[in-house]
Order: sequence, then structure tokens, then C-alpha cells
Amino acid sequence: MKITINGKEKIFSDNTTICDMLAQMNFESKKTLVLLNDQIIENEAWQKHTLKEGDSIEIISFVEGG
Repeated sequence: MKITINGKEKIFSDNTTICDMLAQMNFESKKTLVLLNDQIIENEAWQKHTLKEGDSIEIISFVEGG
């Protein structure tokens, strides 16, 4: 299925969760914010939320430092 992530189309298998997607893309979950179709999805829901064809995701990673 095709999903748009940060403006770029990516292909994932059916039944991929947000958690699966982040792992495949090597994002560190503790420092990541996920917006799915302009809605913030809480970290606790990532394992339960299955992505659908045409979903639009924005991933924001926080960086520590000064």
C-alpha cells in the first residue's frame, strides 16, 4: 500500500502499524511525534493503529543538544 511520509510516497505491506513503520524507517520512538492525516497519534496507540492506503504521515524528530 502507498503512504505519504513527510511529502514522499513510500510502500508498505498491508497491516503495517505506525510502530512497524517507524522501526522500518529507523526512527527512535522516544524522540518522535507522529501526525496521521493531520491528527497527533499518541505513542501508546502506535502498536494498535494500522495504516491504510493513502494515509498521510508527518514524522517530527526532536534532537537534543545546544
